[in-house]
Amino acid sequence: MGLSLSHFTFLFDTLGSNWQYFGQTFSVVVIERSKAEQKAGQGIEIEKPALKVVKLMGILDKLNERKTGEKGFDLVDQQSRSYGIFEVASTISLTGALEIMGGGLTEVLYKSADESASVTFRFETTIQSLRQTQDKVIVDLENKNNKTIKVEEFDLVVGADGVKSRTRQLAMGSPEKLNCFKSVGAFVAYFSIPKDQDWPYSRLCHFTDRQFYGCGQ
Repeated sequence: MGLSLSHFTFLFDTLGSNWQYFGQTFSVVVIERSKAEQKAGQGIEIEKPALKVVKLMGILDKLNERKTGEKGFDLVDQQSRSYGIFEVASTISLTGALEIMGGGLTEVLYKSADESASVTFRFETTIQSLRQTQDKVIVDLENKNNKTIKVEEFDLVVGADGVKSRTRQLAMGSPEKLNCFKSVGAFVAYFSIPKDQDWPYSRLCHFTDRQFYGCGQ
């Protein structure tokens, strides 16, 4: 069975529970528009169902080696005065026992998949069109270097390229057409900063007018 994915992280989220049978079942082509695997990304908590998946995949030890080591978060006011520290895995803690940066997770997943003879990565490639037949999906793949188009057939295409997935739009239409987004009047900005003196705790501050400030590791 041929399988195409537009972002390789989803490969393991979808099929991780059957990882031990993966090479016997699927021939996988992973499509990535960048030159190499993505190493950026913010903190990700691996817990509950996801923890079971990574155990079955045999990569739990590798993920533990890459975890942030954050011990919890410190609730502070606008003058940075502490109102309480919430340790890892406490009832309302924002930090899980296995927190890893997005880049670290990607690296572990990529290396694990790359060891399989049934998985092929194609970097600097994008999906240009999808055509559904009775039992196949016909995909036009463009190489970004030479702008050539290659037509291939797959049994299944999985789009995992973000909230406004281009692959999803090719299959189902634009978000505007589907009317699938509803604004709740909230805005979130993520950015990276160096570790500071508060390590190994992150900080959370609730400002007036429904504003939150979080400083993680």
